[in-house]
Amino acid sequence: MIPSIISGCPIRYLSSLSERKNIFSKLNISNTDDFGKSFENTSKPKTKLIESPGGATDNINTPPHDTIYAFLEKVLSKSRRKIDLISGDGNCFFRSLSKEVFGSERFHKWIRKQVVDYMKQRPALFSLFIDGTETIDDHVEKMRSDKVWATTAEIFAAATFLGMDIYLLTPVINQQYEWFRFRPLREVKHRRFYVTLCHTGAEHFDRVVPTDNFDKDFPPPICRGSFLDYFFY
Repeated sequence: MIPSIISGCPIRYLSSLSERKNIFSKLNISNTDDFGKSFENTSKPKTKLIESPGGATDNINTPPHDTIYAFLEKVLSKSRRKIDLISGDGNCFFRSLSKEVFGSERFHKWIRKQVVDYMKQRPALFSLFIDGTETIDDHVEKMRSDKVWATTAEIFAAATFLGMDIYLLTPVINQQYEWFRFRPLREVKHRRFYVTLCHTGAEHFDRVVPTDNFDKDFPPPICRGSFLDYFFY
């Protein structure tokens, strides 16, 4: 049993080990637009690496404010990290990635579209991470809408599309925060970089950055393991 990183409720995933082997033996996912080759270390803004797409929106600087931030500040300071507040309007996961890629939250709609389109093209792969009886087609169409919260499926899809590990600090049993790694679901031949996020209060995504934002050689966090492992046993 593991807590859902979206709702905080326990969810049991029942995919078999044989399914896991079939997934990775049949993967033939192209490196879309060589996207991952353009990335540098997560701690430095990517404002000049990629041309800014259209459809930008202004930041909404209203993340949830709670005593959890004081707690997380103490936890993260031990590894020389800190929270980078992200606007809280239902788009926070995509805003976090937009800030990581472009140095601004403004392109979250473009990020959402790329991730959702990527899922649409590979329904067999990402349907494994859809909760309940919802179909992948219904899920994808729902996720196209503004302010719809990201789920585990979108985190794996973003990691795969971008060719980056996503490390997520998320509350588990008794609200203890632990790091989990979401790795791309395909082989990444070039050097792979990472992004660090926090599922703050189990209901909002913030970025996590080194205290010195321009530390190029900052190591990834020590984590409990790959979140993918919880889907196969």
